[in-house]
Amino acid sequence: TLPLKMKKMAMRVALSAKARDGQVLALEGFVIPEVKTKYVAEVFTKVMVDKTEGKKKANYNTLLVLAEKELDVMRASRNIPALKVISADQLNLLDLLSKKYLIVMPKAVEVFKKRFAK
Repeated sequence: TLPLKMKKMAMRVALSAKARDGQVLALEGFVIPEVKTKYVAEVFTKVMVDKTEGKKKANYNTLLVLAEKELDVMRASRNIPALKVISADQLNLLDLLSKKYLIVMPKAVEVFKKRFAK
């Protein structure tokens, strides 16, 4: 296995590259009225169409990082193949690099700072 310092450095580099390429979005307050896929899909599509200047694509290949584990959002998003939802403490390099876009909640950024600080 790799040393912890190298793992942290790899995550910082990957996050910086995504930010530099404009593939990181911040989403404030992600609340769904019911635990239904259609509500998550609606928000997801709206955010991604805005990000891609109105270009509709079937597969946005996106990772949504929540500050903590929210089971309602995770259950409601399971049936959306282009979206993977994880909590900030579970973020790993494989998930980050395998998805094109990263949607982050503001509180998740604080968790990143704690986990990946030098």
